[in-house]
Amino acid sequence: MYSERELKRKQIQLLCDQGLPDSEVAKQVGVDHKTVKKWKNTNDFKHKYNTIQKKKLTPNTKRRISGLMMDRTGASLRKCSKRLNFSNDYKSRNKTISHTAVQNYLKTTEWGRVARKLRPKPLLSKKNIKDRLTFALNVQMEGYCDQSRNGRSLRENILLTDESPIELNSKPNPQNTRIRTSDKTKATVGIPKFPLKIMVAGGITANSVTDLYVCPKGETINGQVYEEKILPIYLSAINNRALIRNKRKATFQQDSAPGHKIRSVIDKIESTFPNSWTEGVWSGNSPDFNVIEHVWSVLQDSVFETPIPRTREELIQRVRQKWFSLTREYLSSLVHSFPKRIEQAINNEGGHTDY
Repeated sequence: MYSERELKRKQIQLLCDQGLPDSEVAKQVGVDHKTVKKWKNTNDFKHKYNTIQKKKLTPNTKRRISGLMMDRTGASLRKCSKRLNFSNDYKSRNKTISHTAVQNYLKTTEWGRVARKLRPKPLLSKKNIKDRLTFALNVQMEGYCDQSRNGRSLRENILLTDESPIELNSKPNPQNTRIRTSDKTKATVGIPKFPLKIMVAGGITANSVTDLYVCPKGETINGQVYEEKILPIYLSAINNRALIRNKRKATFQQDSAPGHKIRSVIDKIESTFPNSWTEGVWSGNSPDFNVIEHVWSVLQDSVFETPIPRTREELIQRVRQKWFSLTREYLSSLVHSFPKRIEQAINNEGGHTDY
C-alpha cells in the first residue's frame, strides 16, 4: 500500500515520462513546480526515513561531563569530548563522543544552558570591603537611599565625577566579534600600533551634565591639571540650576585618585559644597557605586557608530556630542539606582554588587 503522497510522486514520474513540462505536471497533480523538479528524476518514490537511532548518554557519561564542565572557567565542548575520548574507559570499549553530543546534553541542564561571559571586577582587599560597608551604612542612615521626597532630593543633587579614556581603533575582542564570509581577507581588521586615545573628565547629576574636559594631546591628569582646569568645572555646578536644584542638599563625589587628594583641592570642595564624598568617605575600588561608569560605556560605544571618526578632532566631536545628548530621563534612572546598589552591598557585607 502506498500513501497519498507516494502516489502523487509516482504520478509525477509517469507524467514527466510522457514529456509534459514541469508546470503542466504541477498543475495536474496539484503540487508546487519545485516538488516536480525534485521527484521527476528520482528512481524511487518512497520516502526514506532515518532509521538510525540516536545514542543516549549513560548516567556515568552525564556525571563525567558535569564534572568537566560545571562551574569550570575556560572549559569548552571540544576539550570535554577529547578528555572523554582519550580516557582509558572510552578507549577500552572503543567508545567515542562528539562535542555536539556534549552540547546537546548541556542544553538539557539548568547550569549549562547558557555560557556566561566573565565579568572582571576589581579585587577587593579587606580594607576595601570594610570601607565599602561603612560607606553604604552611612549613606543609608543619612537618607540617601530613602524613597521619600527628601531621599529623592538628596540623590538628585549628588554631583558624581570621574575621568575616563576613550579609545579609537581599539583592539576588537576575538571572542565577541564575528563575521560570516567566504572571503578570509574580510576577517582581517587593520589596527594601528598606537591607537588614538583621549582622556575626558566630567560630572553628572540626575538632572544634567557638566562641561566635558578633554585633555590636550600629551597632557595627563595630575594634581595641578585637576585643580586648575577640571575642578573649576565641578565647583561652578553649585550655581547651575540645571545641575543642582537645591544648594543645601548638594553633595560632591570624587574617588581617591592621586590628583584628588591634594589638601587645597579638598578645602575648595568642602568650602563650596555642604556635603562631600571624598577621600576617607568614598570607598576605594567602588566603580559599581558610581553610575557615571555607565556613561563612559555609552561614550565609548558611540565611537563605533557610523560614520566612524577617523581623526582626533572627529573623535572629540563625537564624544562631546554624545555627552551633551544624554537625556534627563536616562541620567535620572542611573542616579536613582543608587539605593539598590547600596542595599546589595550591605547584603553582601561590603562585597561586589551586580551593577
